[in-house]
Amino acid sequence: MKDSMVLELIFLDAAGKTRKITINQPTETINKETAEAVMQTLVDCDLFKDEKGLDMYATPVAARYVERNVTDVYAYEEA
Repeated sequence: MKDSMVLELIFLDAAGKTRKITINQPTETINKETAEAVMQTLVDCDLFKDEKGLDMYATPVAARYVERNVTDVYAYEEA
């Protein structure tokens, strides 16, 4: 079995659409305060705009760890 974990930072853009930033191999010690601070910093930087010039990450919504487990059922093996 292979496990992987990512951290998803979820935002609303200026049009109200959900956007997310996915971070691979995050530390597992990120708490609510740290996540909120980082997300607010990204919003405050005002660096990310879509093709219409609207903020892509306007409002922080949530941060969550997502774990994925993969179990091979069959894998080709060369002779």
